[in-house]
Amino acid sequence: MARRIEAPPKQVRVLFRPEEAEDFLRGRSPVPGFGGDDPLNLALQEMYEELNAAFPDAAGFVEAFSEPAPWVREGGFQWFAVNFRFANDRVERAGHDPEALADWIAEHTPDLLFSFEDERGRPARVPVPRSRTRRPAA
Repeated sequence: MARRIEAPPKQVRVLFRPEEAEDFLRGRSPVPGFGGDDPLNLALQEMYEELNAAFPDAAGFVEAFSEPAPWVREGGFQWFAVNFRFANDRVERAGHDPEALADWIAEHTPDLLFSFEDERGRPARVPVPRSRTRRPAA
């Protein structure tokens, strides 16, 4: 079961077991358990709700993705960071300023980090998932 661990302010850190993240590890979802009720996905859902309040319909064109986070070195875990991307032209067509949207994401989104542990709570090494090459539709 995914569990949230202690983290600095403005940061969410969650540990998953590899078997909870098969779609992520196969490159089929942007984060483990995408859309689920674990601490990482709840933080992601909260971010999207706040984003939609600030930029109506933004969740429709802001895509979450994950990448290795080698700058996080704690406990021997292999950390991944959740980031966000969007197509500027889609943002503009929705009547929003892409630069303001990027600034809002940077300012209001906590660092969303996750890693994997084995059944004994030790770091579990996983292969870096295949890249999701799909970009938001223009």
